[in-house]
Amino acid sequence: VAVNAFGDVIDSDGSILAGCNAGSEALRYPYASLGEINASESGEERTNTTIGCIVTNAILSKPEACRVSDMAHTGIARSIDPPHTSVDGDALFILATQQVEASVDLVSHLAAQAVAEAVRSPFVNMS
Repeated sequence: VAVNAFGDVIDSDGSILAGCNAGSEALRYPYASLGEINASESGEERTNTTIGCIVTNAILSKPEACRVSDMAHTGIARSIDPPHTSVDGDALFILATQQVEASVDLVSHLAAQAVAEAVRSPFVNMS
């Protein structure tokens, strides 16, 4: 997962691991600038995104794979606050190698957990 999100990267307890930069070294609360997204007069488009790929050995039909990908976005919501803003071009892709039978619900849950951990992992041990 590659992260360039508008929001803060948060740990499972809600603490901020990495956040929006306010021009200085201080972190700003991203909700304070949500109102500025559409009110920006600069004309510049924001180019934030979180993008990633989920690879599983599960046997999944195309609709099931789409379901897993959709549910994996829960991992973004668990690890970025606020998630999925209008300036985030978030996308998660899925590849299923069709080797093992597995519950779509289980694969979806594990994918969401994996996405959340992948978003957080670069920031967990930063000082």
